[in-house]
Amino acid sequence: MLLVLLALIQVLVLILFLLIWKYKKISYDSSAKTKFKIMPKKKIKLEQGIIIGLYVFVAIFIFYILASNYLPNLMKPINSGTYELNLNNPASALASFYFNKDIFGDVENERIIIDSGEIVNLVFKPKKIISESEKVIIEIEGKNLGTDVYLDEKLIIPDLSNYVKIKEFENNEIWAKKDLIKKEYIKGSTAETFVYYNFPSASVYSFKELSKDIPELNDWNNDETKIYTTFRDNLKLAVYHGGGNLEVEFTKQDLNNNVGRDEYTLTITDLEGKEFYNKVYGDDGDKKDSKVLGEDQDFDLSIGLERGIYYLEFKKDGNNKVSDSTLKDLKIGSNKVLIVGDMLVYEPNQKFFTKANSEKEIKFHYWWTNRYQKIYFTGDKIFTENINEDYKSKDYVVELEKGSYNFRIEKDHIWVKGDYFSLNEESWFNLPTLGEDKLMQDNDILIIDKAWLSIDGENIFAKVKTEVKGEESKYKFQVLDANKFYIKNLVLKV
Repeated sequence: MLLVLLALIQVLVLILFLLIWKYKKISYDSSAKTKFKIMPKKKIKLEQGIIIGLYVFVAIFIFYILASNYLPNLMKPINSGTYELNLNNPASALASFYFNKDIFGDVENERIIIDSGEIVNLVFKPKKIISESEKVIIEIEGKNLGTDVYLDEKLIIPDLSNYVKIKEFENNEIWAKKDLIKKEYIKGSTAETFVYYNFPSASVYSFKELSKDIPELNDWNNDETKIYTTFRDNLKLAVYHGGGNLEVEFTKQDLNNNVGRDEYTLTITDLEGKEFYNKVYGDDGDKKDSKVLGEDQDFDLSIGLERGIYYLEFKKDGNNKVSDSTLKDLKIGSNKVLIVGDMLVYEPNQKFFTKANSEKEIKFHYWWTNRYQKIYFTGDKIFTENINEDYKSKDYVVELEKGSYNFRIEKDHIWVKGDYFSLNEESWFNLPTLGEDKLMQDNDILIIDKAWLSIDGENIFAKVKTEVKGEESKYKFQVLDANKFYIKNLVLKV
């Protein structure tokens, strides 16, 4: 900043000196008390005026360059502006805002159709000096006949041909796939709670940042959930907690089949990954491969937590080539507890529950001899899966239709792989969706942010916040399907 001011002062002093030298007559009088006398200035001639003008222009130009680069906020009113795409010549490199390739048909009814699905660059090359990383808004108005539009690989306009708007809030709209439409919906005060209550575990793409608030479960209480199954390897639980102290008990038992310390690390985090607890539960004292089953190690903890959903993750140690401990007799002070992801069930004849809010699959995997077995399913459908010897060391996949299922495992030492499980239907709850990072082909629900996307039938108006990327900014632009999208107006605002 100091260097800029010094440079400006030097320029102004230079101009002042030149003006005095050009247009003042200086004389010397030896008898006078004042040795130097400045004579009255002469009438400025045309050529002299031109020279003055050049000096002033150079000074202003230098000031503009320096201020634009070092004082961007000062120059923002001057450098701000709106740059509009010329629909009659959208690929003209002479413009400040244009496409680098002609992917357009003819202009019809003041709109131009995009007849290619390839990725092109939307180029912003302003004549003014705009600092890098300056925030800009790109606005696109058009007609969507059934396609997706992306800017810098981010979806800005979705294909809504297979969706119906089912709910509107002050700032958001909820769109659902046509085959998910219901006659009645559970009320929700926000878009997030509405989706949670009506479409649990649905795949969601949101055009706004989703709230981190946890929906309240009216059927929660702090009755103890007792999990008497024995597990080996890692285990992850999700617990809904109504606030206050969360009580946890569990038993660790070392197998002592391998050389090395047999340990588990327990961490407690919220849905965003914030850690509230981390502790290593150590070896029973037998670090050798004695093959002598260790004594039960009983542990308990009490931790104060606000209302929310928390992950309790038991991670095996890295001291052994395979897990050399088991977990059993877990007691959690909440009636809402899920087993998240895969679990290695160590005992036979164990029962679990799972719910499929849409079609999903679970897998069973055994690797020991004579562990071929049957899995018995009850609930919305009753059936039995026979995992025979052909599936030793292979995944056996069970496809589940939408519904609720209890299942019983016949034998021990088997992996059960899936999204979520619980002991029974009473302890089940749905985890709130965090939204997909990218739009998948079959997202169930779309949450539209009305501040950035306005939909009126086929007519679309979208806004995207981005930034200047240098003297020549390039934004990747793609319409997924050719001849499906018309541009009526495309502007960039600084």
